[in-house]
Amino acid sequence: MDSMTFQILPFDPITADKELLNLFLDHQERVHDAYYPMDYLLSRVLRRKEAKQPPSKNRKQFWWIAKTDDQIIGTAYFSFSTPQKETNPDLFFAKIHVEPEYTQNGIAKTLLKEIVKAAKEHGKTKFISSVSNQTPYANGQQWLEKLGNKILEERVNRLYKAEINHTYINEKLPVLEKKLGKYQFVGFTKDEYLDRLEADDQFAEALADFYTEVGNLVPRGDLSIEDTIITANDLRNNIESEKNSVYDEYVLYALDGEKIIAVSETYHWKWHNIPFICTGLTGVRKAYQGQEIATYLKIKIIKYFVDLYPEIQFFKTENTDQNEKMLAINTKLGFREAYRWIEYEGTIDSLEKYL
Repeated sequence: MDSMTFQILPFDPITADKELLNLFLDHQERVHDAYYPMDYLLSRVLRRKEAKQPPSKNRKQFWWIAKTDDQIIGTAYFSFSTPQKETNPDLFFAKIHVEPEYTQNGIAKTLLKEIVKAAKEHGKTKFISSVSNQTPYANGQQWLEKLGNKILEERVNRLYKAEINHTYINEKLPVLEKKLGKYQFVGFTKDEYLDRLEADDQFAEALADFYTEVGNLVPRGDLSIEDTIITANDLRNNIESEKNSVYDEYVLYALDGEKIIAVSETYHWKWHNIPFICTGLTGVRKAYQGQEIATYLKIKIIKYFVDLYPEIQFFKTENTDQNEKMLAINTKLGFREAYRWIEYEGTIDSLEKYL
């Protein structure tokens, strides 16, 4: 395409009318087919609901679209943590997608200008962005290499139901149950978790303390960010967003008396016939590591969902290369790498120099 006419417009999926939102969802589907064919795209009904749900109060987010007369052909996303939560006040996350047939028309560069303008208005000086190593098009990775430095590779691992290492699980489970018998293991559905978080101040404070410690133990590669302090108010700021989210949640905690010492988080769409489980943070307080608590939590989660959700096809989790202990646990259970996210970090100065 030699030349074309397009507009760059601000976009809010929550307030967008039906016609514009449908164009946005059409664009999402074309982007998925072009850049992320190895991943699973949620149904249009769920994505429409997801687009309309209130965002977390802990984040600000902005969208721009590149629009022709009859379709959206590019999008830009810009977000950052709000001041109440932010311990890295200069940092923002950005993502730009332009459909393959419309590249080389200056669209990405024009969208990037909007991101830079917004970042400067909000006092942000460092960006993080990511690209998959499995996208059929290499230009996204090449572009990010011009703008920043590669700082992290995160494996997306899958455990297919047929590949679960039941021999390992059946041998390990009774040993761990005996070994870890002094601890309690308590599971919460999303509603149970949110109700208690909302009503129980002591529980909210204990969770905040736990997530501050354990969240900051997760390897971050060469990301130049400081540890994040999480408060009870931060957790409660997510309640409305989570209540309206399209996913269900199950969280399994390990307790030493009243103290939360470990967690394994999972997200699923059982009631919408989505055949996989996403596992989020599985973490153990530093003083309790080395006891195979994480292994036990992962085994319990697998058994819980295989029994509850017989149509499941696979579990999905993400680990950095530096998280060797968790990678070893996942390998023993039967997980294998599906693809990777490659993260880049750069500065506003580098973006302005490029522009």
